[in-house]
Amino acid sequence: MQNQEEAKKFIDQEIAKLKKEKENIIKKEQAKESRAIQLSKKLQILKEFRDNNEKEIIETQKKLNSLCTHEEIKTIVTHVEGGYLNQGEIISEDWCLFCGTRVDRRVQYTGFS
Repeated sequence: MQNQEEAKKFIDQEIAKLKKEKENIIKKEQAKESRAIQLSKKLQILKEFRDNNEKEIIETQKKLNSLCTHEEIKTIVTHVEGGYLNQGEIISEDWCLFCGTRVDRRVQYTGFS
């Protein structure tokens, strides 16, 4: 009889431990879920902010492109090797340093004619 009472106590203690463990797991999951919701809201705000800034940047870039006189340019020269049947190319591109648009593009062919 004493063994049965001890066994019952032991089982009750194990049940109590499992219930506490279950409660802890539930609390952890709820904390994760609430943190995920907070991060999701913050991310949504940042995305909206980015979209608004992107629109403003595009509008400002369009205004700059329409007003820019392309006074300062940077020339980028690229060489493309020719193959057995292909001619090589030397590509010169002029880019505006203010607005970033391509002002001019010249291609010179090298190799056999």
